Parts: sequence; structure tokens; C-alpha cells
Amino acid sequence: MVELTGFYLALGISTAIVLALLRRNAQLYTEHQKGAAEQKRMASVIDIAADWVWETDRRGRITTITPSFTDITGIPVSDVIGRTRREILGRPSKSSPPGLEKAFRTRAPFSSLVFTIPTSEQQMMHISISGAPILDRHGHWKGYRGIGKNITADVAAREAVQSAEARLHIAIEGIAEGFALCQTDGTITLRNRRLRQMIEKAGGSFSSKFTLHDALSSCAENPADVRDLLDNWFTRIMRPVTFRCLNGQYYLVRLQITPDNNLLVTVGDVTEQQRAQDAEKRLEEERRQAQKLEAIGTLAGGIAHEINTPIQYIGDNVRFVAGVLPELIAIAIDVADGTNNDTSVQAAIERCRKLDLGFIGPEAPLALEQALEGIEAVSRIVMAMKEFSHPSLKDPVPFDLNHNLQSTITISRNEWKLVAEVETDFENNLPPVTGLPGDLNQVFLNLIVNAAHAITDHNDTQMGKITVSTRQDGDFVEVRIADTGCGIPNDIRDKIFEPFFTTKDVGRGTGQGLAIAHDIVVRKHKGRIDIENREGGGTIFVVRIPFDPPLSQNYGESVETFSEEGHWR
Repeated sequence: MVELTGFYLALGISTAIVLALLRRNAQLYTEHQKGAAEQKRMASVIDIAADWVWETDRRGRITTITPSFTDITGIPVSDVIGRTRREILGRPSKSSPPGLEKAFRTRAPFSSLVFTIPTSEQQMMHISISGAPILDRHGHWKGYRGIGKNITADVAAREAVQSAEARLHIAIEGIAEGFALCQTDGTITLRNRRLRQMIEKAGGSFSSKFTLHDALSSCAENPADVRDLLDNWFTRIMRPVTFRCLNGQYYLVRLQITPDNNLLVTVGDVTEQQRAQDAEKRLEEERRQAQKLEAIGTLAGGIAHEINTPIQYIGDNVRFVAGVLPELIAIAIDVADGTNNDTSVQAAIERCRKLDLGFIGPEAPLALEQALEGIEAVSRIVMAMKEFSHPSLKDPVPFDLNHNLQSTITISRNEWKLVAEVETDFENNLPPVTGLPGDLNQVFLNLIVNAAHAITDHNDTQMGKITVSTRQDGDFVEVRIADTGCGIPNDIRDKIFEPFFTTKDVGRGTGQGLAIAHDIVVRKHKGRIDIENREGGGTIFVVRIPFDPPLSQNYGESVETFSEEGHWR
């Protein structure tokens, strides 16, 4: 420093200028030292980094590369220096982004140039390099500088995703049903070709812009069925919906919420199943109606006898009145025409004496009263028969349960009148029951007739007793039909509701009465039918039915089920 100062002074430069130059030199020296330290620090960072740094000259030959390249690829640095990228790595992979060749030609930056090279473990390694041009201080291009990294794990993950997506696509296309993954507003994000084929086959239309709502509504005979399902998916997510298509087919739609709050939708063709169910329903209804007609046939003789008895005394009383009424009318006419004629009045008196008015006077009104009573009895029987034999309704209606029970007791009178007395204990002001009155009449008839048969089998010399009672129990009505018959053995109690099971002699029972009764009470009315032992002997059948069945109850689509032991439930 002293020598430089003397040199500057010898040149005749002022002291101030010398001092300024000295400060500038010191500053440059300090910056140089800092720059060297920073370069050294960056070099150490680059040496330990997971990626490597490289540089090339204008011909593309590697001039600099960090040791990390050897650590990652296993290729010595000495085998790389002076060679081009293509000589070392070969051609880039097809997965490289487009436009790289243009970037090289224009000497522009590039990124994610992918190469695949073999490793010493006989496996393939995927590497990616990115770079930017190196410019000298005059802005002239002199090569590239960039970084490289191992992306084998990334490629493997991407390939795994692509493989999973391919397998998912194959699986979705292999589904026999229509399939769609939708957002909650119905926007379709994924579907299979089968869905479009089904919609177009059913008479609808399909477009890539369609929502699931649009697509299904286009092929539905009643679009409201589909709209209700899709608009209210959050309340009916677990309940499949069947709708009829424009071409007469039936499609079943199921919805399910995915963990990410999307809708998973499947659409299946259930035309054959629906037709089979319809046929089964018709057969079931025919079977039930046949059983009802069988019961009516069994009761027909007794009903005829019940009607014949009042008809006989109606006829006798009417004939009695008809025998005396013409003469009385004639006498009254003669008296009316012979006013103030003593002869006419005397003749009328003589005729009245011959008629024995002392007998006719009290007996004629009594005869008419008895005839009216007989007519009312016949009317009750006919009305009860009409109510019982009326075809079953498809939809539930409110009805008077006590009235229906009384009608059933009336038409079954000939079955029990010689073996038992029937007592009724109906709760007054019982609310109307919503259900199928014709079907429930059949249930009560089966139970009353079975009670009469049980009493006959138990004792054919003494009169038994059948008690029919009703009472309200919360939201349910309870009907109890008790008898003093032979009872039901414990070993067959679990079987009596099975179809075609019977303990009666051939020709006396088909084994369908209690099975149908159970079906009507449990399946159609969501009630219960239980058996209790009666104190002193006999059986009590307890039928519990809700006053108001659930609004979602479908009386025509429920299916009979059995427990693992084979019992009805």
C-alpha cells in the first residue's frame, strides 16, 4: 500500500485523489473476497444438493457438472465432460413437453426434458433436465446452464395413476348397468357408454352438455318420478326408484354419496323383473281372491239358511195380512159409500164379526212388525256379504273397524251358532283405521272360522265361546279373537303361518288362510299377529294394526321374507 502511495505521488497526483483511489481499491478487494466466499458457499450447497447443476458450451458439450450427477446416475463425471447431451443420455422421452426443439433452435429456456437411462441394477431411471441460455457480458449466447433431477418416483406415481384410471375405465365399461359419477347438481363427471345406450334405447336423448337430470327425464314416461329422486337425493339416498320409460321398459335408479360428496348413480334395466313382479302380484291377488271365494263358498249354505229363516216368517206374516186386508178394505169402501144408510152399516158390522177382529186387531200389526224385522235381518246379512265379498282395494282408505268386525261375525254365523256363542267387546269411539278393509275382513273371517273349528274339535257336546274385542293402544288398534277350543300345540306354533301348513282333515282346510292373514297384517299393514294361550284353555289371536300407516308405505310392492329358521317375518 505504501509503495502504491509513493507511486501515485511520484506521478504528481494529489493526495486527495490518491486517497480516493486507495478506498476504491480496498472496496473492490473486499467485494472480490465476498464473491469468492459466496461462490465457495454456493459450490458446497450444489455439491450436497439432491439435484445436479450442469453447463454446456456453444456446441452443447458438457463443460461443468456437479458430483451429484454421479451419485444419482452412477455415471462418472469424467465420462461426461466434453460430451454432448445426446451422446450421454440419448434421445428424450416421448413424455417430454412439446416445443423443445424450437427452444433449442431459438436458444430459449427449456424445462422438463425427460430421458430414460438404465441403471446398474438393471432398472430404468427417469431424469429431467431444465436449462437457460448463458450470455456473456455483451449479451452473446455462449451455451446453456441448468439443473437435472431424478424423477423416477414421480414417473412411477404418474404411471400408477394412469394404470389405475385405465383399470377404472375398463371396470366401468364392463358394468352391465348404466353408470355415472355426478356432482350434487347433476353435472356428469364420469360415465360409461352403457348409460348413453340405455337412455337412447328407452326413447330419450343424450348430450355431453346434459346433466343426469336432463338425460333420465328425457326417457321417462313420467319425468316427475326422476325429478323427485334427483331433487331430493339427500332424503332418499338409500331407496332405489323404478320408473317406466317411453318405450315401455322399466329402469331402476340407485344413488349413493361418495366420501367427497359426489353422487354415484347406477341405472339398471329391470323390465323382466318388473314384469315378473307384476305377474306375481296378479297371481297373489288371484290366490287371495280365490281363498276369499272359497270362504264364501263354505259359508254359502249357512248364509242361505240364515236368510231362509227370516224369509219364511216374512212370508207367513205377509200372507196373513194379505188374507184379511182385502176384506177390510172392501168393508171400509162399503161404509164410505153407504153414508146414513143403516142397512149398509149393519151389513158391514156383520162382515166384521165374521173376520174375528178381536184376533186380527192385535195380530196384524205384530205380523207387519215381524216382517219388517225379518227384512232388516236379511238386509244385514246381504249387506255384510256384499261388504265382505267386495274386491280388495289397491289403496288404503279410512274405515270403521268395529263395523267390519260385526259384518264378518254376521256372515260367519252359521259356522259358529251351533258350537259357540259370540260375544263382542268393542271400544266405543274407536278412531277410523286406514288400510284395506276387504283384506282385513278376510283376516277376521279366517280367525273366527278357525276358532269355531277349534271349539268343535275340542268339545262337540257343549257350547263354547268366542270373544271378539277391540281397543286402542297408542297409535295401534288391537283386535283380540279368543276361543275356548283345543288350543295350538307349542311344537307347531312357528309353522301355522307358513303357506299350505294345516292340521285339518283333507277337504276341510287348504293351509292358506292363516298364511294369507299373516301376509295381509304384517306385510300390507305393517302390523303384528301374535298367538297367546287363553287362561282355562283355548287360544287368543292378537292382531295389532297402526291407525295411520307410514306415508311411504307401498301396499303393492312389499315382498314376503323369511328368517333363517324359515319363519315369516
